[in-house]
Amino acid sequence: MKHLKKITISNARRFGKNVEIELSSGANIFLAPNGTGKTTLFEAIEFALTGSIQRLTNPPLSLIRDTQNGVDVRLDFDNGNYCEVNYQKGLDPKISGNHDLLFPGHSINDIPFLLRLTHLIEQRGNNWFIQKGESSQAGDLLDKLSIGKDLSAISKTKSNTLNAATRTINDKKDEKDKQQQRISFFEGKLEERDNAKLNYVLKPLNEIIDQVQSVHKQFDSSSNSENIDQNPDAVASYRGLVNSIILKLEEDNQKRLFNLSNLESKISLFESNNTEIAEKQKQIAGKTEIIHKANTDISQLKNSLATLKDTFNEQKDIQKDLQKSKRLLDKKKEEEVKLASTEKSIKSISEYISEQIEKLKSESELVNKLNQKIVTFNSIKESEEEALKKQGKLNSLQLVIEDWNMHLQKVTQLKEIISTEKEQKAHYEKKIEDFQTDLVIIEKLFNESQTKLNSLKNASDAILGAVGIIATNLPDDQRKCPVCNAEYEPDELSKQIALALEQIDPIISSEIETNNKLKTEVDTKKQQIQNEKTTLSKINENLVENEDKLKNAKEFINEKCIPRFPDSNNITEAKEWLKGKKEKNKVNIEKIVKDKTEFGEKPSSEELSKLITARDQTNGTIQSSEINVITLKVSLENVKTEIEKINQTLSLINTDLLDSQISTIATEIEATTLKITDNNRASEQIVKVKREVEEQITDLNMAISKLQGQQNEMLAEWKDSNLIEPPSLDNLNIGKNKLILNDRLIKKGLADLNKMSDELGRWNAAEKFATLDKEIKEICESQEEQAYLSNMRERLATINGELSFLRERKAALEKLYHKIGEEVDGVHDKIKAINPLWVSLLKKIVVNPRFMDTKLDSYSHRNKSQAKVEIKLHEKQVSVMEVASEAQATDLQLTFMLSMASTYKWTPWKSLLLDDPTQHHDLVHASGVFDLLRDYIVDQDFQVLMGTHDINQAKFFQRKLENDNIDVKLWRLVANDDGVRAELMN
Repeated sequence: MKHLKKITISNARRFGKNVEIELSSGANIFLAPNGTGKTTLFEAIEFALTGSIQRLTNPPLSLIRDTQNGVDVRLDFDNGNYCEVNYQKGLDPKISGNHDLLFPGHSINDIPFLLRLTHLIEQRGNNWFIQKGESSQAGDLLDKLSIGKDLSAISKTKSNTLNAATRTINDKKDEKDKQQQRISFFEGKLEERDNAKLNYVLKPLNEIIDQVQSVHKQFDSSSNSENIDQNPDAVASYRGLVNSIILKLEEDNQKRLFNLSNLESKISLFESNNTEIAEKQKQIAGKTEIIHKANTDISQLKNSLATLKDTFNEQKDIQKDLQKSKRLLDKKKEEEVKLASTEKSIKSISEYISEQIEKLKSESELVNKLNQKIVTFNSIKESEEEALKKQGKLNSLQLVIEDWNMHLQKVTQLKEIISTEKEQKAHYEKKIEDFQTDLVIIEKLFNESQTKLNSLKNASDAILGAVGIIATNLPDDQRKCPVCNAEYEPDELSKQIALALEQIDPIISSEIETNNKLKTEVDTKKQQIQNEKTTLSKINENLVENEDKLKNAKEFINEKCIPRFPDSNNITEAKEWLKGKKEKNKVNIEKIVKDKTEFGEKPSSEELSKLITARDQTNGTIQSSEINVITLKVSLENVKTEIEKINQTLSLINTDLLDSQISTIATEIEATTLKITDNNRASEQIVKVKREVEEQITDLNMAISKLQGQQNEMLAEWKDSNLIEPPSLDNLNIGKNKLILNDRLIKKGLADLNKMSDELGRWNAAEKFATLDKEIKEICESQEEQAYLSNMRERLATINGELSFLRERKAALEKLYHKIGEEVDGVHDKIKAINPLWVSLLKKIVVNPRFMDTKLDSYSHRNKSQAKVEIKLHEKQVSVMEVASEAQATDLQLTFMLSMASTYKWTPWKSLLLDDPTQHHDLVHASGVFDLLRDYIVDQDFQVLMGTHDINQAKFFQRKLENDNIDVKLWRLVANDDGVRAELMN
């Protein structure tokens, strides 16, 4: 079932009825002008294989030939199997045959997509794999392959399935939480009601009110009797008000008792503080006398110290002047040494500069010479490159000459063909005119014969009817003929009548024979005219096609060839112009080569760099040395100036006695310093004693202030407690007894109020019990409480079971989808394995090297298969269709399909259905495509069915295959009155 053996098409668009095409197992080329039926042929094959046509509506009503009621297509394969489709207007297409053997394991709905991956290239590029706008569309197309089809289908359900499971689990968890809340709420109500149940008798509210008012008046004599509402809340509110009043009184009483307790412990402290204050004031008076004496001693020492400091300062000034003179003398000696050293350095550096100037001059000459050599070499090299570039342009013009010559030959051939076709056209037009003249004559004779025959038939019918009536009604003994009055015997008369009737028929029969003969001649002549018209139509088509080719060839010469050769009007002048240019350029190249040989190798840029570096270093050294000399000269002048200044300063000083004078003054300063030190020590000792006494006085004053503060605080507390002054233990006890009595009355009042609070609590509990009991009965409705609670707990247990079941199922699904994801990744790796083969096929037919980086990327994103065909542009990956031309896009799709066909053999049928794959190619580029198809026929036993509108490409492909002994058939689709037919051209 590898190859198609025969295609039978009936009434598909322009195709006629029962058009049979016997196919070659190698290559089959279908040649036809656009609009004749090439695309229809491939759509018919798809229709027979799938029962539909992807680019048309389903059912494809537009496939049925106009005025016809249906379309039939049958495909016969080489092993006796077949695929067939029958489609009538108003009904669904019916397919029959061995589709299950041809496409094992695949749904018929997937076949159109799979065919476009491995078998079919349509003329329109809308459904091409490389044209898919979104990566998900291309991924969906690859999913049709059997290697990952089922896995991808399952993987796509992951999000929806797991989301649905999660939603179901969450819903069940919400249901569980709500059920638990209902149970907890109901149990809480039961417990709250049971806690509110009473087991004792309630006290009347009016008695409680009277008791509260009694307590209120006891502690607040200004209060009036109020009318309290007879309900627990109002009474409780009034009781709370009275309770808060008493609590405030209790708080104040307790606070005052606490304060009295504190004061009791402070009474002895108050008395001892008074004694201690008097003693410390006596100590302060004694220490004040010590401070007065210390101040007198310090004043005397300060006067003596001032005299010593004046003497010391005078001695220090003398010492500074002597030391300054000493330093000037030392500096003069140092400057004289520096002067001699600087003069020596200037002489040495000047000599070094002279040597470096000579060196710089020599290095500069070497750099200039080498630079000149490099300029000369570069000039020769530029001339060489320009000449070689010009030689390349002249060589490309030689190719233009060859194209020009080829198109001139083509023009000559086309003119001869057009002349012959015009002669044939005139011949057939004359022949058709003669046939039409003959047809007019024959039709006239036929019409005359038809008129005569009709007259004979009418007369014969009348005569036969009349004679028949006479013969029927003749008496048995009649002797005289009723027509001619001749006398006969009765039997003889009957015979004569019968004989007369027989003589009429031969005349009519003869005329019918003549009429039929003329009709046959008319039909024959019409068929001859139709045949000649068909032949004339073919001639006209070829004539139009060849005239277009002639026009294109002339346009190519005028637009692509002649403008490339200035001042040349024909190919001879162009050849002479090109020859002259080549010879001139050749002489120029020879001269340049000679100059380059004589010059030798290119001077080393590294050598030049080293020379320039050495020269710059020498120049830098000279400049640096010159700067040093200038600096040293400036320094030299400064040293001389400084020596002169020192000499002027030292001119008034006896430098010989300078050292002894410095020694004497240093001894005097040392003696004065010792006296000052002794004075300072005595003064410091007195100040120290004075400071200690002052600190003691400060401490005593602080202690007295602290004691006075304590006394004042105790007096203030005593007054705040409303006690009798002065502070004493007896006065304190009188106040304390009064507060204790008051506290007992407050506690009794609070106890009475607490008892009333308990009574009011019982009233509130009773009301709460009734309310809760009513709420519980409303919740349970008609059920008993325990039965209602038991039902809710059973429902909760059921929900827990369902939730556990759902979680187990979700975990199983997650494990399954994880495994499927790993398998799908493996499928993508298998799909991407076609890239090396695809690139190798592209290299054979696509000239642009950019497309050598084309690659198919297959992957999964959000559980959906994705695929992209991309190349690198500006260091980024972009869609290949953003770069490819129409021809390049066709080559990309073709090589992609061939790669897929070699790699994924999802069907035993090995055919390539190519609808005009080289429509955008010239013959040179089409040749690369034909070589690739030839390899697939020879190496992999593929059958090729290719449509084209270009006769040159068709015959070129035919010759290429025949040269390799490959079976090939060239078919021409021809339009006749009865529809398009396929004619074998081999």
